[in-house]
Amino acid sequence: AQEALEGLRLLGMDDKQIRSLERTQTIRSQVPIVAPFAGRVIARNLTKGEVVETNRKLFVVADLSTVWVVGNVSEKDISYVHRATAVPNQPVEVHVAAYPDEVFQGTVSYVGDVLDTATRTMQVRLILENPTGRLKPEMFATIRVLSEPAPDVLVVPEAAVQHDRDRS
Repeated sequence: AQEALEGLRLLGMDDKQIRSLERTQTIRSQVPIVAPFAGRVIARNLTKGEVVETNRKLFVVADLSTVWVVGNVSEKDISYVHRATAVPNQPVEVHVAAYPDEVFQGTVSYVGDVLDTATRTMQVRLILENPTGRLKPEMFATIRVLSEPAPDVLVVPEAAVQHDRDRS
């Protein structure tokens, strides 16, 4: 009996509901499911009236007040990301296709250690505050890393370089 009571508690029933069940001997057709933290339901894996097992994942709940932007940076641009992370909380611009005229600010929280040999890219993760909840999972985004130019380096457009035999 104690095991059954614990099972009911695990399903979200409180002592008052359990006493009511003992008294009436009737099972309610609807059982509220309470998430362990505040957030939004971003996926539902059941339909109304469906019988489910206790080990099945019914909902996915996420706290979207802070979101990650995960991207792949090409090998030639990795040094810029490392320079941006050298400065604590260096902002990184994030442009989202859903809001083309807006720029969101984030910070780099992770730079991968292994280069993807097929794409020649390194994975980067940014953290963005999302107080209004406008940024959603799976949105397409472009990141722009702002870094200080290296001192005493001459920079010219590639089109300005002239090639003559084996010299540039």
